[in-house]
Amino acid sequence: MIKETQIAKRYARVFLNQKMGRDSILILAAEMQFIADTIIAEPEIREFFKSPVVPRKTKIEISRNLVERGGFSHYTLALLEMLINKDRADIIVNVSRELHFIADTLLCRIRVRMTTAAEPSETEIEGLSGRIGRFFGKNVFVERYRDPSLIGGFLLEGEGKLIDLSINGQIRRALSL
Repeated sequence: MIKETQIAKRYARVFLNQKMGRDSILILAAEMQFIADTIIAEPEIREFFKSPVVPRKTKIEISRNLVERGGFSHYTLALLEMLINKDRADIIVNVSRELHFIADTLLCRIRVRMTTAAEPSETEIEGLSGRIGRFFGKNVFVERYRDPSLIGGFLLEGEGKLIDLSINGQIRRALSL
């Protein structure tokens, strides 16, 4: 996994050395996230891109079709074609993640994953984003996830840290005293 991440980081950086503008990088990161989410959610698509049996030409044709139907940028198609031609379609998800790290750096933004039992309101998310942003001195992008096993409260993950403000966490901490 670490080696795949290092390789994905190199591909993302090499690709971005094409003197892309900031907006193009942000669009590419968003489009690649959509593709990565689809690959993660659909095992058949994941296997299609990883398969050494499926010819490159077929993978590129499918990618072109996906980009065209999705209305994605030519940068997205060029990145997919580069990965496929180098037999690295298996790291599309990792490259997408690295593009997001680069986009976050450009925007002086941190990405925080908030896990809750129920969907929070926009007001709650904005308030939390503001407090986290002031703490780190950066813009905050909150990725929302639901985990029905949480009784209440939330978990925050970002910048390599985990803050457990869930009821489950409070109970665990109380029991360990």
